[in-house]
Amino acid sequence: MTATIKLMGDTIQHYIEEELAKNSDPVQAIEEFILDLARNFNEKDQRNCFSISFLALETVPKSESLQKTCIEVYDLWTDTYYQKLVDSGFHQKKRKN
Repeated sequence: MTATIKLMGDTIQHYIEEELAKNSDPVQAIEEFILDLARNFNEKDQRNCFSISFLALETVPKSESLQKTCIEVYDLWTDTYYQKLVDSGFHQKKRKN
């Protein structure tokens, strides 16, 4: 299960990078990415969108290993947004820890 979470996390992280790269303005890039996610969610079967999330919510409290992996994946995603901002000139000290 941990390997699957890491694989999906990496896949989503690469997707985030590709989408953010479409616009040089980091604020617009992040805004467009969020709006695209919302549109895709509305167009697709919401039950399928939640299935992985529900599985994680049910499983993580029972496994420290899964919890650690989920945190690592989440940090990878947030670092992707952070890097977009830094690469675009936002100062590193403004990072929210």
